[in-house]
Amino acid sequence: MERQADEQRDLQTEVSDHYPKGESLIIGRVAATKQQGNNSREFYFWIEPKTQINPLDLIVVKEGTRKVYAQVLDITSYTDAESFLEIFASTDFGNVGLTGSVDRVAFNVAKAQVLGTSDNVRMPVQFNSPVYLADESAIRELLKVGELEDKYRLPVGYIEQSNGVKVPVYMDVRWLTGPDGAHLNVSGKTRLATKTSYVLFLISAILQTQNDTAVIIFNVKGSDLLQIHEPNRLLASGGNSAMNEDDRRCLRELKEAWECMGLKAKPFDRDKTFYFLPAKKNEPNKINSDLRNLPVNIDEITQQPDNYFVYCYTLQDVRNRLRLLLSSQNPNETQQQFIDALDNNQNSYAWTRNTFEDLCTSLQRHIDDDTTYLNAQSSTIRVVKRFIENVTDYRTTGVFDHRRSTFASGRHKLPSKYIEESLEAGQTLVIDIARINEYEQQWVFGDVLMAVERLMVGGGRPGLRKVVIFVDELNKFAPAGVTSPLIYDIIDITARGGSLGVILFGAEQFASRIHPQVYGNCANKAFGLTDATETGTEPYRVFPREIKDRLSELQRGELIINFDFFGQPLRIKFPPPACRKQEDAG
Repeated sequence: MERQADEQRDLQTEVSDHYPKGESLIIGRVAATKQQGNNSREFYFWIEPKTQINPLDLIVVKEGTRKVYAQVLDITSYTDAESFLEIFASTDFGNVGLTGSVDRVAFNVAKAQVLGTSDNVRMPVQFNSPVYLADESAIRELLKVGELEDKYRLPVGYIEQSNGVKVPVYMDVRWLTGPDGAHLNVSGKTRLATKTSYVLFLISAILQTQNDTAVIIFNVKGSDLLQIHEPNRLLASGGNSAMNEDDRRCLRELKEAWECMGLKAKPFDRDKTFYFLPAKKNEPNKINSDLRNLPVNIDEITQQPDNYFVYCYTLQDVRNRLRLLLSSQNPNETQQQFIDALDNNQNSYAWTRNTFEDLCTSLQRHIDDDTTYLNAQSSTIRVVKRFIENVTDYRTTGVFDHRRSTFASGRHKLPSKYIEESLEAGQTLVIDIARINEYEQQWVFGDVLMAVERLMVGGGRPGLRKVVIFVDELNKFAPAGVTSPLIYDIIDITARGGSLGVILFGAEQFASRIHPQVYGNCANKAFGLTDATETGTEPYRVFPREIKDRLSELQRGELIINFDFFGQPLRIKFPPPACRKQEDAG
């Protein structure tokens, strides 16, 4: 017993000596019992009494020259009491004022998940092996940072241990933007500075480290992303002597977090960022956007800076895509056959008329005369004509112009046409769809998706090898349990986009509401704060119970990532976006 006490005292001395320096800390030893053994996936260890650690801290077990890397899943406190009744009786049957009580053996035991080994041998850790809090070198060894080529090294966040040690997390960009792996999905509660903020950080990291990638961002919330070429409030006021102490601290922490990953805290490049805003109905020179975070609080497109454009679709712009345009009307098989005939026959009215109004006028003649057209009866023609009028006239917010075929202003530009004609590596396009109808959002998203696919299938453009497309509220475009032409396109992109260089970054509140094929094709998944009701669904089945519990405890700026490159879930932190968002507009 005296020998054990001496060893424990020496261990405590070693911990107290090392802890302030942030070095590799011995925090306990591997434990196993007859009832609870250790296996190649998980193990238990008791924690030195003075040590404080957190769930999801990274640890290292050393067995000679062999190292086993793991993360703490959960921590449980034990005593030698047989029952709660025994504890109650030992306090004079519930005397809460009692200062003295029966001395008990009390200790903490942690459960850990194995992440990897230095020798790639998955033997269980051995009883009484020392357990250390991982330092920077151990974390870098676990993440195999030294094996990454510099040109493919992409920072995706940083790990912060209980003792304050911060270590940047790098991955091979080819596992995120192809061809080894592709696509990203981020889920979690809304308005908690997680999903969009993380994707903006990741996109900025890609643009700062890779020179072959362009980015397309869909703005789906107010005017949130309509000035990302401007710095956020803290960076914009960085040189202001009137900044209060809290702001100075936040600014310092923001810069330190970006710089620890080798990145600059800066907004998107103004000369390479372009914005596309929807037109107002019957007023094609006015924009249907939230003006709060625009450079000029005026809805005339000519009053905005020259990197802002307005978009509006005419009949010529939707040819060959009537199936997608009218899919929101749920046509039956007969009606769909007529729509396809209009779309595919280059002698049809859809190809020979100039406006949607002209097309409908021509169809009306067959309705009035009760004659067939393209093998369709007048009753079918009547329904399809009504579909076209609903989509392009009665219900449109201005995305479609029923009566015009051209626009006088040079500020009119379709995002899809810009992509096919002008998109270059390093550019960022922001397409506003926040205030338009859901069927219009689906049309614009699908039109852009197909334009990018056509560009990249054709070999792209010199210097442009990859296009990242980011859309929030992905559940609107690829919901579970639904089929549509757009969903088939999204599934196709996620299935083969990695080899084409067409990469989808999607975000939503609930991963369970995404089409399972779209979700399953994403090689990289990230999770913010998530309710227990959601963690019980299929997308979270791969996680142990303890990881699911941690998802309901995450703070702002924290995620659990499950990237194929790492093979195991990791908790990371990331800095706030350096660009201006709607909350910076005041």
